[in-house]
Amino acid sequence: MEFEITPCKTREKFKVRPKKNVRIDMDRLKAKFKVKIYTPVACIINVDSEEIVVHRYGELRFKTLQDKEKIKKISAKIFSSCTSS
Repeated sequence: MEFEITPCKTREKFKVRPKKNVRIDMDRLKAKFKVKIYTPVACIINVDSEEIVVHRYGELRFKTLQDKEKIKKISAKIFSSCTSS
């Protein structure tokens, strides 16, 4: 899946958005990743000791991670296992 990584406008964070419309299957997300906070619309997960805000409509926000290569790997992992068109 193709996606773009861009800096957030308000803080030193990165956001990732898929280039096509997707929906994150929140039940699959809960089953595959360590969930810190869960709502049906968005949640915070931990992957490789990094906190990521996952929105149901497919946007990911990395709270502290600055390494774009690691962001790509984690994003690909989330999108490949938890999305539907």
